[in-house]
Amino acid sequence: MKPVNLDKNSLNDVPVGDTYAVRFTLDAVFENEGQYPRRNLKFTDGGGDDRTVTIWKNSAPEEIYEADYDRGATYLITAVEYEIDEGNDGERYQNLTVQSDAKLLEMSGPPSTEEALEDGLAETPDTSATSGDHGLTTFRATENLPDYDVYEYELVPKRGFRPSGENALRATYRARRKVRQQLDVTPVVVGSAFKLVSLVKLAHERVDLPRFEINEVGKRPVAFADEDDREILGEMLGEVLKDSKRDQYDIHGIDKILEIEPVIEKEGFRLHERYNLTVEVLPTRAAYLHVDYRHRILSDKTLDQLDEDEIHPGLRVTPTYRDMGLYVIGVGSETVTDKLHIEGNKSLVQYHREEPWVDPAKVQKIEDADRKVIWTVRQRGDGTEMAFPPELLALQGHPENLARFAPEFAEKQRLNTRLSAEQCISKAEDFVKQLDPLQFDGHTVEFESDPLVGDENVSIRGLFDPEADVLQFSDGKTGTHPSDVTSLGVYEAPDSFRVCHVRMEKRDKRIQRGWSTLESKLEQIGAPPDSVEEVTFDATMSPDQLGMEIAAEIPDDHDYDAVFCTLPPKNTGYFDTADPERVYDEVKKVLATKDLNSQFAHEETLDERFTIINIALGLVAAAGGIPFTIERALPGESELHLGIDVTHQYDESANGNHVHLAAATTAIHADGAVLGYTSSRPQSGEKIPPKDLKEIVKQAVMGFRTRYDRYPNHITIHRDGFANEDLGEVEKFLTELDVAYDVVEIRKQAPARVLKYSGAHFDTPQKATAAIYEDLPKAIVATFGEPETLASRESTGLPQPITVERVHGDTPIETLTAQTYLLSQAHVGASNATARLPITTMYADLASTAAARQHLPPTNKLRDKIGFI
Repeated sequence: MKPVNLDKNSLNDVPVGDTYAVRFTLDAVFENEGQYPRRNLKFTDGGGDDRTVTIWKNSAPEEIYEADYDRGATYLITAVEYEIDEGNDGERYQNLTVQSDAKLLEMSGPPSTEEALEDGLAETPDTSATSGDHGLTTFRATENLPDYDVYEYELVPKRGFRPSGENALRATYRARRKVRQQLDVTPVVVGSAFKLVSLVKLAHERVDLPRFEINEVGKRPVAFADEDDREILGEMLGEVLKDSKRDQYDIHGIDKILEIEPVIEKEGFRLHERYNLTVEVLPTRAAYLHVDYRHRILSDKTLDQLDEDEIHPGLRVTPTYRDMGLYVIGVGSETVTDKLHIEGNKSLVQYHREEPWVDPAKVQKIEDADRKVIWTVRQRGDGTEMAFPPELLALQGHPENLARFAPEFAEKQRLNTRLSAEQCISKAEDFVKQLDPLQFDGHTVEFESDPLVGDENVSIRGLFDPEADVLQFSDGKTGTHPSDVTSLGVYEAPDSFRVCHVRMEKRDKRIQRGWSTLESKLEQIGAPPDSVEEVTFDATMSPDQLGMEIAAEIPDDHDYDAVFCTLPPKNTGYFDTADPERVYDEVKKVLATKDLNSQFAHEETLDERFTIINIALGLVAAAGGIPFTIERALPGESELHLGIDVTHQYDESANGNHVHLAAATTAIHADGAVLGYTSSRPQSGEKIPPKDLKEIVKQAVMGFRTRYDRYPNHITIHRDGFANEDLGEVEKFLTELDVAYDVVEIRKQAPARVLKYSGAHFDTPQKATAAIYEDLPKAIVATFGEPETLASRESTGLPQPITVERVHGDTPIETLTAQTYLLSQAHVGASNATARLPITTMYADLASTAAARQHLPPTNKLRDKIGFI
């Protein structure tokens, strides 16, 4: 047996497939008492990566499983197997597993309190922070910003050009690019539609814009109290920073600064190290540089390299010369030299020859090849068709494309993109240390090299103990985690629980065993079905025919409360079966017409550890039950939380408008229980009409009134922070009802990572840690982190925090952030992990996606059974 000291060595350097005597210093112990009890010993290896030794109760020696482990102590465990296994999601996991013949030795105990304090103080950087042991990958400017003046310019559309809405903003950005190109000046930023703002006076009379006249409005001082002015100043600083790094990095934008040399290059795709930068200016004049280190996939595989039958509708692509997500509609009959009804009846060759984005030599090659054009639409657009030469469209680095066109690249990049806290902070620190002072309108702006651990503008603190009992289960019992439902039981079983099991006629042992285990699990958690009936199908039918057969088998006047469907397997080797993904789509549509909510499972997953309990929880919710709620309700005065989201879905129908979108709300009571959801009909366009948003919100509010015989006194609306749907009609409706409300934007990504400072290094943050802004209604919160078992580099990499920002209302941001965190812990669709997003927007996203795919019936009132988890 080979000894390995993982305190000094990286696990990445240890050969796979052998058994070792492993030495390590313990960071933490986590326990899982579910169906397969285990203990996880968390430590940091010599390479700075988070690692876990797993002790399974049913296979490890009892004395090792039951031992009292001390944080900070050094242990040696013999007979630890090191393997790399592939999960069901295709990810590769590095596993250290204690074997049955292992022995445990404690090499040294934990340091004394005095030693720990002395060591911690010696390693702590000099800072004014008093906000605990967490920080951000954020760096403050050494001095506050002085007064600045800016110059404003108005863009006046020429005759015949009248863009509006999003098109007006896009036209303004295109004009900004031409101004910068023609005058070679930085920074010039977009203030709003038809308005440009510059730090220096522009020779605007020299600018030739084909669609605009440009007029000077005047010079004015920057108002630091004004949010728009602070954004303008932050963007200008970002432009100057980008320009200072152009000779060292591949600059795609302030949020896409890439290392020039790829980490991996294979099968036409490249993986690059990426820095997402954001410069933020606060009302106090303090400036901060947020650095989020991650990776970005770029593609050199353009459509001219594919066979025509590989270029299908819905294929995700992007122009080679700009970041813009597109769906392919199809290959046109026209070629690149034919005149098209775009840009003044020009050919694509002529259009690109007149624009500065593509090398003229490349355009000449495109003309010589004269291939057929590719018609596309924006992924989040209004359905307007755009044509491109195939040489100027590259495959997006989307998982679907990687799985189909670059499986080896996909496999190799997975392990590289799981980043530890130490990797993220060291890369961010190195970037800032190499950043020269920025010259900004005669002033020097320089950023500190130590990460922010709190100051007078941003405090970083815990909202809750991450192991507090925040969830409520049956009979008033409380627990810390969704996995507790196995031992504590569901909060409220469905009033009626008649289940229909849809399965293929050939019932193999796995399906039989899986269903038997599911029934036992439902009984264990206190929600046994009242009855179970089976509907079978012939798995060799086409998905369309299979859907019709099931529609005929289930009468319209059925008495089922929920459906569980086992999908046919892929490639049985004995006979051809219908594609399970197509079957899922068709049967979901059929069940929606029958007003039935459902849970689906692939036949091959029924033996997996968490599949059965997750299906059980989903079935309980589908039938109207409540698996668990938030203990003692949410803080604050809000009685109803509404999540609003809009989904854009590619429409494959030949006569469609290419992009379908649907909106949905989820209504969450103050105790975290899901009251129900509402959804709109799928429709074409770029945005959901305001009246449709108002209608689904009205249905949700009416559902509350029906249940409680009154309107809620206070509503909190959560919306996706990147959505731009107009909520004016919704806000007017609530004002007329005299209902107080907050509107809170939930952004899936934050500008910086949250990290835990552990003496000499940074580690995965504890969940419930938030960076609260003092003068702004805004916070960055780690909703997912330690002590979650999956919150490690081996599983998911360093967790992404989310941003919470109040855009209307008076509720304190700390209260709104605490509400958001608790709602992220209440996801009833999975037992092995909590969610990163609150169930308001998370469920609204799932519901709107299901509605866009016609997997949910349109609502005319609040539906209290959940069919989209």
